[in-house]
Amino acid sequence: MLHNQASQVHVNELSLIESESSILHTISLINSNVPVDIRIQLFETNDILLDHVVYDHDFTLLDSLEIEINSPKHLNTYTMFTYKISYFQNNEMIVLFKKNAWLHNSLPWVINEIMYNPLTSEPEWIELKMNNCYPVLDSLILYANEDSVKIPVTTSDYLIVTPTRSDSLWLQTHYNISDIPVYYGLASLSNLGEELILKDKFGNQIERFSYNPNWSKTKGISIERKFPQIVANDQNWGSCLETNTIGKQNSLFIETPHTGKTLNINPRVFSPYRSEQTSISFYYLENGVSFKAIIFDINGIKINELHCNLYNQGQYIIIWDGKDQNKKNVLPGIYPVYLEAGYKGKNILRKKDKIIIGY
Repeated sequence: MLHNQASQVHVNELSLIESESSILHTISLINSNVPVDIRIQLFETNDILLDHVVYDHDFTLLDSLEIEINSPKHLNTYTMFTYKISYFQNNEMIVLFKKNAWLHNSLPWVINEIMYNPLTSEPEWIELKMNNCYPVLDSLILYANEDSVKIPVTTSDYLIVTPTRSDSLWLQTHYNISDIPVYYGLASLSNLGEELILKDKFGNQIERFSYNPNWSKTKGISIERKFPQIVANDQNWGSCLETNTIGKQNSLFIETPHTGKTLNINPRVFSPYRSEQTSISFYYLENGVSFKAIIFDINGIKINELHCNLYNQGQYIIIWDGKDQNKKNVLPGIYPVYLEAGYKGKNILRKKDKIIIGY
């Protein structure tokens, strides 16, 4: 492989466009010297495939060349692409590598906890959490208040970003999190709510949402994500049960249900009097399923009706906080639950179950 002379072949453009059933790759090459025979290979890697060869073809490159390659669109995953361009120059082999990625309904990293209204003299901060490790994903970009900060990715499960270097030192010392990377460059966060965007190094948008000040109205209390692998919305965020849980598992954390079970209630016994809640999940791989839970008291009187607002990778999830339709805690006891799901006008689930409310 040649190292001591400049390459005569240059990648001018590399882009991905999603169609209904495939990914269109466009590669534009420029040749700065004599015509040369080149080999172009495309490999893909995701949660199922490892360096799978998608494309392998030879060309004669004159001045410039643009080729289009179609690769399968893999759903609910993060697919990495490696482009290998090889040719001989002065009797020595030159190999160029380029990387790209395509994200579909997958959350390799998420915004996991936000301290936007800290106590006086304490810093604001945002915590990111890793759901899946991808070695090629070595940096993230966080956008807040129309500003952005590039965040290097390490092997740590958590990354913290705060406004200034002194803030980062204060957080590491005050919370004893010297083993967790704390970066600075975060723009000031609004107490009225603000849009946050997280992107990967390739420009893929991992998530985009606005935090709501109603999620926590108490100064010095952070807001937390409940399901780290489920999209962000009002149902998936809430006020921390402590002051904060920076660099560790959230106080509101709920484990994402396993896909091996079609229907799951976890926990089946909980207490709203201890700020606990339960998740009712239904697994069905297709998008667009309607899923609801109707909760009755022991006398058969309906006390609440809940509809699914959380979905990711086939998981439809309803969270019940143990309150009735008037937002009051229900009394301890056994509560029958009627579960129903539909898809394209057809019933795909009708089931009766029960949940137990404790003290």
